[in-house]
Amino acid sequence: MNPFQKSNGVKKQVALDNFTLNIVISLLAAIVALLLITGIYFIVVGVASSDSGNTDKNDVQASADATYPFRQEINFSAPDYADDSEIISGINSPYAVLIDVTDNRIIASKASTAEIYPASMTKVMSLIVIYENLKNEDSLDDKLTVTQEYYDRKVSEQHSGDLNTVGQVLTVKDMIYNLILKSDGIAAMALCDYIAGSENAFVELMNEKAAELGLEKTQFKNATGMHEKYHLTTAKDMGIIMMYAMKNTFCAEVLSAMSHINSDGTAVYHATLVTKLNNDRPAYTISPNTVKITAAKSGWTGAESGHCLVTFAQGNNGHKYVLVTAKAETSTLVIEDMLTIYNDYAK
Repeated sequence: MNPFQKSNGVKKQVALDNFTLNIVISLLAAIVALLLITGIYFIVVGVASSDSGNTDKNDVQASADATYPFRQEINFSAPDYADDSEIISGINSPYAVLIDVTDNRIIASKASTAEIYPASMTKVMSLIVIYENLKNEDSLDDKLTVTQEYYDRKVSEQHSGDLNTVGQVLTVKDMIYNLILKSDGIAAMALCDYIAGSENAFVELMNEKAAELGLEKTQFKNATGMHEKYHLTTAKDMGIIMMYAMKNTFCAEVLSAMSHINSDGTAVYHATLVTKLNNDRPAYTISPNTVKITAAKSGWTGAESGHCLVTFAQGNNGHKYVLVTAKAETSTLVIEDMLTIYNDYAK
């Protein structure tokens, strides 16, 4: 064979391969460009969606179907220290504040602006946020289930409460009463998911509410009060939260309830008002010339928080009061401190 013919054949084959390669490269470039344009589109859409709400649940919360009928316009301002405000003495608790709600004045205090761990007093703020973020008039009748996941969390995180039956179905209203009366951790988990999609998203709502109330030293990390290093408030801030809650008719009703019958027929009793402040116990009575306690929430997460208590009381002098005490060494001492302060300063 003529060597020049072979050489010419090879040259023709190489030219064909280059042509094919150029077509393939062009097709690949078109595909890559299409994918790039598609990716940019979804990124832009994702950012826009993210900007419209910080949590997965916010898009639903902001929908036209959510009327939020329970977000009340409450006439509220934080109390100032009275000119003759007293320093509380003679108690075990290192932190305390007594607010005359009627006059909107702090009349006695002890390290009331120092940071404290609020323990389950936290649930007063949780109650406010839950109620104000119900979406319509029928929300209280919605059904929530005690799941295995909730039960396992309760055991591992050592939450309090009586909701231990996996599969138990209760209404939102039932869960709210269990949250406050029995300080139930499972009720908190279920309600956080119901309101905001997750506890983290719910806590964002709590901190937004704290900022709205002007609570500069309050920061929540969870909805139950379980101990975390930066889950903090002050006696004064906690008193303001309780004042605000008691101006809301529903929240006041829950915090004041001695008992509640769940929709499945089970009963719950107020762990603080009935068990700890039972008027049949002479040691826990208050002078008849001072006040009657009508609402309360206690808390304890160990040595970090000590024993805490926030109460609302009606005085025989016609005034209403909020009292917070924190970090008492025992449950008996926190009650004794409460009695001492009401008897000595609510006059």
